Amino acid sequence: MEETVDVAEVFATQLPLNNTFYAEKWPELFKRILVSPNVVFAAERNSTAAASAPAPVAGDAPAESSSGDVVEVRLSTLLLDYLAQHGAALVVPAALVRWVGQDQVPSLSWAERGILAPKTADADEKRRVPTAVFAVRALGRSMLPVAVVAVRDVEQQQIVVRPRAVGSRDALCMWTADVPVISFSAEVVDPVDGRLVARIDEHRVPKVRSDFERSISYVNGAAKLEGDMVVGRHGDPSLCTALQRDLQRAASDVSELAGEALDLTVDELLRSTLDPLFKP
Repeated sequence: MEETVDVAEVFATQLPLNNTFYAEKWPELFKRILVSPNVVFAAERNSTAAASAPAPVAGDAPAESSSGDVVEVRLSTLLLDYLAQHGAALVVPAALVRWVGQDQVPSLSWAERGILAPKTADADEKRRVPTAVFAVRALGRSMLPVAVVAVRDVEQQQIVVRPRAVGSRDALCMWTADVPVISFSAEVVDPVDGRLVARIDEHRVPKVRSDFERSISYVNGAAKLEGDMVVGRHGDPSLCTALQRDLQRAASDVSELAGEALDLTVDELLRSTLDPLFKP
């Protein structure tokens, strides 16, 4: 049998899986931003007590540390450029030794020393200490698990696969699919009193041109179900398996084309999440 399938809704540019909040909006906070070690070349050891090591490249962060995940140089440059274009002076973690020496706090992370800097700097140095600690947990390409559902669109005479908010009585099948996304996770802290100013956790599907409507073929009957696939009362195991594989092929196509749309997607992601922090 043959069916027409449309999976475009799964690859909408903004998935309903974002978790961002702003505790307050205070542009003055972003005069001098202490950026995390995974977005600058002038990175550092996770603490001043750690053993010496060769200088890492931008994005080369320890696997288990407060430095976050590895960030591609290309993407970290886009982030730094965005912050600089908004008038922020960028402070590298290695500069913290100017205000917080090794003998004072030998085991603190870069973020903890950033919070301590305003308290330890002398009067002449107060104007040079960071006014915000910007900890980037992740910025880059990843695969995001998305719960999806397949339903029959009678008017369009096709099957539509879309993100699943709630269960559907008319579902042909439901499963969890891996969708290629650009992810941005970060927190902003006021170093003066340690207040959390914002948490950002956003995902965007790369803006690519791909054929999201195509035909699939299958044979009615028993089929081995994969993953967490659930076949609805109107569904068929063979059809559901074919839909699952078609969505996997579409995700692979989007992933391959992601590089072409990377700058555009990241630019939109940074503007939509960070612009509110620079506005009164």
